[in-house]
Amino acid sequence: MTWDEVFKTTVEGREVTGTVSNEGDYRVRTTTKSDYAGQLQSDGVQHQFPIVRSAGSPVDIEGEDLADLQNNLVTDGESSADAAAEIVKAFGSSS
Repeated sequence: MTWDEVFKTTVEGREVTGTVSNEGDYRVRTTTKSDYAGQLQSDGVQHQFPIVRSAGSPVDIEGEDLADLQNNLVTDGESSADAAAEIVKAFGSSS
């Protein structure tokens, strides 16, 4: 899969780069707003250790379509609903 950059901007004080894949998926690269210590997950046999990230670490948020991306920006990307809508709108304004 290859990715093409569509836009670069700043939203809520964080740099945001939007890309689209040759398969039609969307990706936003930005930075985390806060520290994340993660949570250890275990099924009693295997343990999955969390990825620890400090505020300002790069993070990629992806979606199969713009609605999916917008939801993921809020749930996984620490974006407000307004910021997520602004980012998704940038994909449409650059096409």
